[in-house]
Amino acid sequence: MFIKSIFVTFIVLLECISNIASAELIKIMSFNIHHSEQHDGTISTASIADKIITERADIIVLQEVDDKTKRTNNVDQLAQIAKLANLKYYKFGAFFDYDGGQYGMGIISRYPIIDSYNIPLPYGPEPRTSLMTTVNINGKKLNVIGVHLYRSLEERTLQAQAIVDYVKSSTLPLIVTGDFNTTPTNSSPTKYVNSTIDHGKDNTLMQYLTSHWTRLEKIGNKVSFPSGDMWDDDGEGQVEIDHTFIKNLDINSVKAHYLIKGIVSDHRPLITEISW
Repeated sequence: MFIKSIFVTFIVLLECISNIASAELIKIMSFNIHHSEQHDGTISTASIADKIITERADIIVLQEVDDKTKRTNNVDQLAQIAKLANLKYYKFGAFFDYDGGQYGMGIISRYPIIDSYNIPLPYGPEPRTSLMTTVNINGKKLNVIGVHLYRSLEERTLQAQAIVDYVKSSTLPLIVTGDFNTTPTNSSPTKYVNSTIDHGKDNTLMQYLTSHWTRLEKIGNKVSFPSGDMWDDDGEGQVEIDHTFIKNLDINSVKAHYLIKGIVSDHRPLITEISW
C-alpha cells in the first residue's frame, strides 16, 4: 500500500513537471499606431512591423488603423503590417467609413483566429466598436478584445459597459487591452487634456472596470501617451491611458506587463506576457 502511494505521488509529480515544461510564454502587444504616421508626417507600416518583430509579439492588438484610405495611400495597413511581420492571421474591425476607405482597429496573430466579432458600442460624435477575436493557442482558446474608448468620460463609460455586458457570460480566458483614454488614480501626472479628448476627470470608470476584470499593473515607467516630448506639443504632461485587463485567467500566469521604449507612434506599445 505504501509503495502504491509513492508510485501515485510520483506520477502526479511527473504530470506537474510535464505541464510546467510544456507551458509556453505568449506575448500580447497593444499598440495605438496613429495610422502608422511618424512624427515627421511620413507613413510607415514597416516601422510598426519592425516593433512587432523586435518584441517577438504573438498577438498584436492595434488601434487607429486605416484600411485603404487616401491619407495612407489606399493601403490595407493591417494586411501589410501582418505580411511584413510574417504573421498569417489578422482581423480588421471598422469604426466607420473614412477618406475613401475605413478607419478602425485590428488584431494580428501568430496563432489561428477561429472566430471574431466587431462589438458595436454606443455612438458619440465618432462611432466606435470593439474587436473581439478567439485565438486557438495550441488547442486552447483565448478571447482577446481590442479597445479604443473615446472622447468624454460619459461616452467611455457607456462603451465600457457594452463590452463588459457582451462577455459577462463567457467562461473562456479573456484579455482586454488597448487605449482606454482614461487614467487610473495611481497615474502620475493624472491629466492630459487637449481640445477633443478629456482623459478622465475622476476614477469612476476604472472602478467600474476593475469591479468586473482584473487590471494589470505595469513594471517600470507607466506613461503611455505621448510617447516622447516631440509629441507633447501643448506641454501639458504625459499620462497612463493604455491598459490591460484579464478575466478567467490566473493572475499568476501573467509573467510581465510593461511599456516598450522608443518612438514609433504617439503611444508607446504595451506588452503582456502570459504563461500558456
